[in-house]
Amino acid sequence: MLETENFMKVLVTGSNGLIGNSIVKRISQTNIDLITHTRRKESAIQNTNRVFFDSSLSEQIILPRDIDCIIHTATSNENKIKNLKLTLSSTILGTINLVQKAIEFGVKRFIYISTTQVYETAPEIDEDSRVNAKSDYALQHLVTEKVLQLCAPYFSDGVTILRVANVFSHSEIALTKRNNLVPTCFVVDGLRNKVINLKTNGNQRKSFIHDGSLAKIVVEEITKNEKPFKVCNVASQFTPSILEIANLVASKIKDIGEHIIVRTNPMDFEKASNLTIKSLYRDLPSYEEQEMLFHRSLETLIQKEMSK
Repeated sequence: MLETENFMKVLVTGSNGLIGNSIVKRISQTNIDLITHTRRKESAIQNTNRVFFDSSLSEQIILPRDIDCIIHTATSNENKIKNLKLTLSSTILGTINLVQKAIEFGVKRFIYISTTQVYETAPEIDEDSRVNAKSDYALQHLVTEKVLQLCAPYFSDGVTILRVANVFSHSEIALTKRNNLVPTCFVVDGLRNKVINLKTNGNQRKSFIHDGSLAKIVVEEITKNEKPFKVCNVASQFTPSILEIANLVASKIKDIGEHIIVRTNPMDFEKASNLTIKSLYRDLPSYEEQEMLFHRSLETLIQKEMSK
């Protein structure tokens, strides 16, 4: 069991989501008193202390006493962002309601999972880089970050915003609930349709981080005393292009005897570029580590999808 400095009580919202569930698994390996949150009772994480509420409805939010830290992951993902009403109620209003209740119940620390997509496109990014949220997904997170910055002085151990890069995973959640994400979507399309169709020419580079590596960083952040507000990038130096990933998936599927075609969008003229995401506040996972985990995740995803 991983020991933390002090015995703590931590609430993880969105515990049945891709990131939230990974954090729950990591915390379960420590001496932290874990409380999991889901919107509905039927989605609860078994064998944990559980709470259920819809954060868009303030009157539903009843927090256990003596919570030291809330890790908030229950926000709208790329699929739900298309619904404006859901985005406003779930991410922005939901977070405002949760923060108000957290202050009322004396929660000491608040950690919010945001995204590196809030930054302006650049070959090198750190926490001082210019912010320019172009997508609705990034914009909802940036608005929520500003709310938390305003409320940060009311948390004795501070507020931390973790701007997370592209998360990959071989979990069942990745394959069933979030199979629209790269690289899972390429595995599913390749095996089911024998073709991987890219919406772009594939030159765009992204920083990838394994869900387990992200969870490890989040747990390390829990015990830090941040006064009053900090933004920290969570990424890695493993930054393949979308085309490189698609070709890698096709190659691994070919190794099991299936021939896959990768098609790019000839009408997209984005030039190849470099990408480096750094953090001024902590060491980030290495290229070698994340590349190894990426290969292992692909192989596991392929095996799981083929077994269906």
